[in-house]
Amino acid sequence: MNDDESAAPTSPQAGLEAAIRELTSAVRALTSALAVTPTSVAAPVSPALRPLEVAVVSATAVAATAPPAATTRPTGDRLLDDAKEVVAAAFALALGAEPDDELAFERFIALNHSERTSAPRAIPSLREFAWRSLRRRASEYLSDMASPGSFTVARHDPARLDANTSQLRLFLSARGRSATPVTLKPDPAANGALRITDSSL
Repeated sequence: MNDDESAAPTSPQAGLEAAIRELTSAVRALTSALAVTPTSVAAPVSPALRPLEVAVVSATAVAATAPPAATTRPTGDRLLDDAKEVVAAAFALALGAEPDDELAFERFIALNHSERTSAPRAIPSLREFAWRSLRRRASEYLSDMASPGSFTVARHDPARLDANTSQLRLFLSARGRSATPVTLKPDPAANGALRITDSSL
């Protein structure tokens, strides 16, 4: 008989008790490790990302107590309002709400879906086309240049928004041409918040 066999429990109950003690010890170790884990992270290089960092840290801190995402996902009017807020934020940046051009562009990038920004040439392409176009054409969509939310949604697709809506396309009224689409969908990299996946603005 080797040492391992002599240390083995003599009954199924003793084996179960040993397993419970081992699991209890592992849970205590994990709980202790979580208790000493820092709740904040080092500031990113860019100040534009700090608000996003705070949101991620806050979301991480409450993740254990948050209800499942499907029950908290906005629907109907709230989903439409959230989409409008993202578009209004993009217009605000295009109108110069952030005086530092580079910082404004970085904040614009943060409003875009991670699928749109992760490709190797995505950022230069967004700067050259989407950002430049948005800044040049903002006045075509806004009824009041001092109000970035003064655009009109001519229609949206799907027409009926519910818990199963996985993507939302807004068509914004534009002076002198057809309504222009901007598509948004929840971005896991932004804690499920709506982000722009495509835009012809």
